[in-house]
Amino acid sequence: MPRIQRYANLVAVVVPFVAFVAALVLLWNHAVAGTDLAILAAMYLITASGITIGFHRMLTHRSFATHKPIEYAFAAAGSMAVQGPVIDWVADH
Repeated sequence: MPRIQRYANLVAVVVPFVAFVAALVLLWNHAVAGTDLAILAAMYLITASGITIGFHRMLTHRSFATHKPIEYAFAAAGSMAVQGPVIDWVADH
């Protein structure tokens, strides 16, 4: 990978994170509170589980089977991660 591409990747990863932390500090108790961070953490865990457990392990690799309502819940949680429809995700992986 060329040096310029490595720097571009580094900037694309670091700048949004630094901006997020700066926004938290600057907006604390005005527009951001502990409840907001709790909701952020909960939704992150739900969508990450939907992608890693639901889309990847359960639907792509069929590494385990579960009851249909749980399968649908994992598919819905994965869809909330905005990585595209489950059928496209499974086909492309």
